[in-house]
Amino acid sequence: MSPGLVFALLGLAALDSTSIGTLYIPIWLMARGVATRGVLFYLACVAACYFAVGLAVLAGAESLVDVLGGAIASRAASWAMVGAGMLLMAFGFCVRQRRKAAWRERAGGPGGARGLAALAVTTVTLEFATMLPYLGAIALIGAADMGNSARTATMAVYSLAMVAPALVLAPLKAGRVGAIARWVDWLDARFAELGGGSGPRWTFVVLGMALAGFGTYRLVS
Repeated sequence: MSPGLVFALLGLAALDSTSIGTLYIPIWLMARGVATRGVLFYLACVAACYFAVGLAVLAGAESLVDVLGGAIASRAASWAMVGAGMLLMAFGFCVRQRRKAAWRERAGGPGGARGLAALAVTTVTLEFATMLPYLGAIALIGAADMGNSARTATMAVYSLAMVAPALVLAPLKAGRVGAIARWVDWLDARFAELGGGSGPRWTFVVLGMALAGFGTYRLVS
């Protein structure tokens, strides 16, 4: 693997590490007292999802493009993205705000792992189409002169790099490292202000905006 490819992938991973699923939701979970193991479990699920999707695309990229290329590039698909984005935004604005204590109990209780896994899968599914750096990384890995084992290892490292900042923040926040804990709480407060005090509401609204915006861009381009 050339140094140029390594630096390109690191840059793309840095961009991907600031997405809703890889940074905002983990910060939201940390600020609401979800146990560190819960946050790490969520991040593991996110990384595993992106790793699995990446391998699937790398393994069947050619056939996928041949079979679905026309459908994905159609105006109908773009309109579907716009419609799905509008529905997500409407849901985000209408959903009732839940109490922090109720969320902590749900995320840390017996069903917490299932809820966090579902949150990770849903987030990856919704934001996958808008993760342009991630899609660019898959293209670079697929075009690189390397074997299947090397591609698999590279995809695994890339998926871990996507969640690396949040992986570092979680134990530091739990350990009450002063500056980190204050920064996480401050950032969460800014997100809460933008989202009307509701983390889940803001997540759905932003995901909807991204999806609808991407579909609109495709329609007018």
